[in-house]
Amino acid sequence: MKSIFTAGLFGLCCLPAMAQTTYSYTDLPVLIQASEIAPDSQATFGRKEAIDSTIAVSPRSVKLNADVTFGAAANSVKFNAGQVLFGRYEHTVWTYCGISNMTAASAGLNMLFLQIPDKQIACLHDADDDGVFDTGWSGGDAIDGTNMAAFSLYGPRTLSAQPSYEHVAPEQGPGMPVELTWAKSRKSGVIAFSLEVSGRRIAQTAAAIPAKGSAPATFSISGAQYELSAYDAKEKSVTIKVLQPLPRRFTTLKATRVTTMRTTYVPVYR
Repeated sequence: MKSIFTAGLFGLCCLPAMAQTTYSYTDLPVLIQASEIAPDSQATFGRKEAIDSTIAVSPRSVKLNADVTFGAAANSVKFNAGQVLFGRYEHTVWTYCGISNMTAASAGLNMLFLQIPDKQIACLHDADDDGVFDTGWSGGDAIDGTNMAAFSLYGPRTLSAQPSYEHVAPEQGPGMPVELTWAKSRKSGVIAFSLEVSGRRIAQTAAAIPAKGSAPATFSISGAQYELSAYDAKEKSVTIKVLQPLPRRFTTLKATRVTTMRTTYVPVYR
């Protein structure tokens, strides 16, 4: 009998951990604002310096007229009156999202037990389009204070206090940084250029480094045009002339959230 019990425990101890991965997707419509850099300007840029920059905003933004708190006690979050939310279009409806703060209660529980990020993206929805938000839900962890990629992770909760809101100009809403960056492969005579929104690449191109005394290499990306004049290997820098800076344009950001949950089996002795 003892040997059977021991074998049973041995088998239980040796069960592998199991993992389940889920994927969530979201599309985020944005207006990339026109860059304010002057055409025909030329400068030298180090490895981590942006060649051109601007911001991306939602085509629709709203301002809350009252505070709103929602969610269970362990993860309740709050938006403040006057906060401007980022419009997100999904499944033919608009929801409005922003970086929320934990309430005092949820922050205390989080410090003691949960240890989840204190900044969360949360979303609100006006189901009957009467100017008052009816429901809200979590959109995931806030990667930083500017990334507005929100996901429909949980079912909406009815708001106990339903705040009114008003539409504001898109430019008054939260802005996500847009930057044109560059990189060079160690063994390549080519410079790669990437256009990023909150660190998420949305376009890329490349240009060959011109030989000394040769004409600059012209490259285009997302409606903008530049000239690569030189690469300094010692200083690790490029010299760029802006022919046409980033224009105002509409695009859709596609984001994916990957969540992996692991279950580990352990013996229970009685």
